[in-house]
Amino acid sequence: MKINIFIIIFILPLLALAQLKETEETFLVDDWSDGLHIFVGAGINHSKYRSDTQNNNLGLGVNLKTDVGWYFNDKWAIESSASVKFNTYHDDLIWDTLLTLGARYRIEDYYFRGFAGAGVLVVVLNEDEPTPNDNTKRIHMDGPALGLGFGRIKLTEAGKVWFIELNATAQEIRHRDDVAVDGQYPIAISSQAVNDNSTIYSAQFTIGVLLF
Repeated sequence: MKINIFIIIFILPLLALAQLKETEETFLVDDWSDGLHIFVGAGINHSKYRSDTQNNNLGLGVNLKTDVGWYFNDKWAIESSASVKFNTYHDDLIWDTLLTLGARYRIEDYYFRGFAGAGVLVVVLNEDEPTPNDNTKRIHMDGPALGLGFGRIKLTEAGKVWFIELNATAQEIRHRDDVAVDGQYPIAISSQAVNDNSTIYSAQFTIGVLLF
């Protein structure tokens, strides 16, 4: 519910506005034109889960991300971002979504990003995995997140703008729901605060393009 509300009131209006925006100037790697721009990309991630009692390597996975930014003064942008990471651990599927606000700054054709927001993590359990409640099929967790990124924007011979980016994120887990699935609908059967310093650490490498 929290993630749906955030998308409705923040991400979707920006996307709709960006679709209506016509940029008069060409966006160049070393000359950012003012206005709204969207970058999309895909790549790989390596993630770890740590708490007071556990230290689990979640291994390699895939990630997708979208950055919707308002660019100004040639070097700055304020942006909202959505990223999704997929990993597996002991045959459990881990689906981690981050929604953040941040800023980016350009130095020639390189840029730096800083961002903060919230993360929602869903663990789809293996059918054979024992749980405190036999009806538990998923675990939903959420908490604040922050990150830093470094990237480079390039221009192809055909004039297409693309980018490569490396970023690191840390996501605290402060709340957990055990979820059963009644037909097609998830139902929370237990809810609790998490107080053991549970954190997801992730490094991500992404390649993508400028949509406009």
